[in-house]
Amino acid sequence: SVGDGILLVEGDGRITLANESAENILRMPHSEYLGKRLPDLPDALLSRLGFSRQEVDDFIQTLKLKRIQMMPKVTLKLGEAAHERILERASRPVMDRSGRVTGWVIVIRDVSEEYEIAQARELFTETLVHDMRSPVSSIIGALDVIDPVSWDQPADMDMHIQAINIARRGAKRVLGLIESLMDIARFQAGVM
Repeated sequence: SVGDGILLVEGDGRITLANESAENILRMPHSEYLGKRLPDLPDALLSRLGFSRQEVDDFIQTLKLKRIQMMPKVTLKLGEAAHERILERASRPVMDRSGRVTGWVIVIRDVSEEYEIAQARELFTETLVHDMRSPVSSIIGALDVIDPVSWDQPADMDMHIQAINIARRGAKRVLGLIESLMDIARFQAGVM
């Protein structure tokens, strides 16, 4: 069983084959589109396939001319924000033995989980950069306060000790973040 939805579109634009995964991903029974031409499908179904009306017209023109024209992958968002799904559509020509285009295969993948993982990874990276910037800034600021020339003056000694303690705490925070990253890497590698 294939997890991707697969549709076969013949040279006249008619969808002649669709697997069970297509029905699940599109959330429409085969009877809504199987045996029908792309231009005859309702706009709601075309949008689930990632096509506008103009793109369908262009697609049909490509089929009529039997031209090999690669179509870019299309990523589309379906549904409301709380139940949003991210689909990816790829289309490739089907050719006969002489190399003429006789139809197209349309593959629809639900990439919602991959999209969510990428977003989580991006948020994690942003948070990590922010969390590391803060203690490093405090270390640099504390070290800037310590003026090597003024070590001879006893009045500045308390300020120097405070600055050293701030730098030490900041360095420990950075070290803790690095250790957490190492734990995550070990966990992902299955070493923990």
